[in-house]
Amino acid sequence: MREKMKSVLSIIGFFCILGCSGREYWHVRTGLEQRERTGIHTFAKLYGYVRYFYPNQHAAEIDWYKFLIYGLNEIESCETEQELIEKLKELFNPIVPELCFNEKPVEADLSHLSQKASVSYCWEHRGMGAQPLLDNVFKSEIVNTDNTDADLPVTDSLYCFPVNERTSVYFPVAISYAHDNSAALQRLIKSINKIKFKLFTHNTILVFLKIKPKEYHFLGNMNFRMADIIVRWNIVRHFYPYYEEDGLNDTWDEHLDAALDDAVRSASQTEYYYTVCRLLSPVKDSHVEIFKNAYVGGMAASYLPTYYPDIQLTYCNDTCYYIARNDRDRLFTVTSVNGISVDSLIKSKSRVVSASTRQGLFDKLFERNLIFESFKKDSLIKITLTGTDQSLDTVVVKTDMNYYGPPGNESKFIERLNDCIYYINPTVSMDGTHYQEFKNHIPEFKRAKGLIVDLRGYPGYYTTDIITHFSQSKIRWGDFRLPVYYYPNREHVRYEGHADFLEPSTDYIPAPVVFLINSSSMSYCETIIDVLKENRIGKFIGQNTMGTNGDVTQINLPVYGFMITAIKDFSGHHGVGISPDIEVETTISDLQANRDRVLETAVNYIKQDLESNN
Repeated sequence: MREKMKSVLSIIGFFCILGCSGREYWHVRTGLEQRERTGIHTFAKLYGYVRYFYPNQHAAEIDWYKFLIYGLNEIESCETEQELIEKLKELFNPIVPELCFNEKPVEADLSHLSQKASVSYCWEHRGMGAQPLLDNVFKSEIVNTDNTDADLPVTDSLYCFPVNERTSVYFPVAISYAHDNSAALQRLIKSINKIKFKLFTHNTILVFLKIKPKEYHFLGNMNFRMADIIVRWNIVRHFYPYYEEDGLNDTWDEHLDAALDDAVRSASQTEYYYTVCRLLSPVKDSHVEIFKNAYVGGMAASYLPTYYPDIQLTYCNDTCYYIARNDRDRLFTVTSVNGISVDSLIKSKSRVVSASTRQGLFDKLFERNLIFESFKKDSLIKITLTGTDQSLDTVVVKTDMNYYGPPGNESKFIERLNDCIYYINPTVSMDGTHYQEFKNHIPEFKRAKGLIVDLRGYPGYYTTDIITHFSQSKIRWGDFRLPVYYYPNREHVRYEGHADFLEPSTDYIPAPVVFLINSSSMSYCETIIDVLKENRIGKFIGQNTMGTNGDVTQINLPVYGFMITAIKDFSGHHGVGISPDIEVETTISDLQANRDRVLETAVNYIKQDLESNN
């Protein structure tokens, strides 16, 4: 037994020696010089144009992360703009033989003879990324297009794209020939493939045995971090459908420069996570979720552990409140956290959260407890509170939960209220069996004085079937369209889609219907609300919705992949939301009394409507 124990200890000791790497792998700088920033910015723009819009089928062999790291190393020594241009030609000409530079932007020559070519190859991006949990509608490929279509790129014509204030590049977006697998391209690929990614800072076995922490070795490479920022920035620049609506056309270049500086300053994987969050926070899309995982070399690597305190906060009338778990009468105003005013804390956290509206921001911060999200287990948080009688109190909590969700929805799916009014809450579950339960109550609903449908949250997908019982005519579905990209910078985007209709149910329910909405109504829920409003079905009571709609895509990257909207909703509600017919604000006294003023208003509305019609 003793000999076996010695063997085990020897093995563990051996792996410990392999795993000892310290922190010397992490490269950090205080920031970039202006010369470097300009060169990297130029390189980043050119990468986006070539990577996504030049149709060289052999470029599929390129590992673009390694290409970016290789290129960043190559341009680092460029002192002048001319040196930079020469180095960029050297990097990109093996991929784009036609690539050329000009210091003054001029219009591209579209009268090229090869417009008459019999074939035309170009990139076609149907959205971007992958659709999670569903059949993927997004697809990117080089296609043979009809070169008689005036809206598609002209074959072999040089198009002009600016890469900085003084310099533009020219290359064809569509070509009339298939590329050879050139020796120059193979040499480039061979050079960039010399770059190797090491997954963890420590030996993988030690990580899985939990002898060493899970730290991502490749994030220690400063050029990897900058390459990752360049990839994300270009995805938003070329494929985010609400780019103009969010005002990014005026600011997105500045966000790249700021993120590059943040990337070289990031001294840990958690600091870099927040760098990614800050880059994407100007995207006003509450669908944006940044994953905390790494995925390199075909292996799902690790997740950053995240911890939360077990406390409940809420936000009402621009004030943050602490609610005691078992005593709602004890409701305190939060004044500071670890000596920092709560307003300053919210302002700081808002810089790392993407949200469509101000209220949407607060929902993310407080409903998900992001205000106290921590990467360190058992951190102590001291919260200073002020009671309603101005008495001071403090609460000290620990970040000891690895998951936090809002309090569970205790509502029943269907409940009969007084005076034969029925309450229906499809947000209690995604379970499709609820629709059968709904159908079982239809005879009662037909005799009801009114129905109240609660859409304050994310409803089950069977809600689409439910609303067909509230109309006797076809219900026009929302206007969603898939963007198809052939050009950079979202120019000449085609949108594919058509009007859909829901057939009305043969089992029509004539009772008046009221729908409850608020800022937690988003995405599919906003689709339902918009459809109901456009088809003049029911009355809406509550607060403005989130202002986030359109189908999402998942962008899988080596580290911290993310979700973002990719299919556009043309309703015009993005970043604005849908307003109720009757607005009802929740007050702090409602929170203390656990009172649902919105539901009460809906009940009274139905009663008054009945009285006015009698």
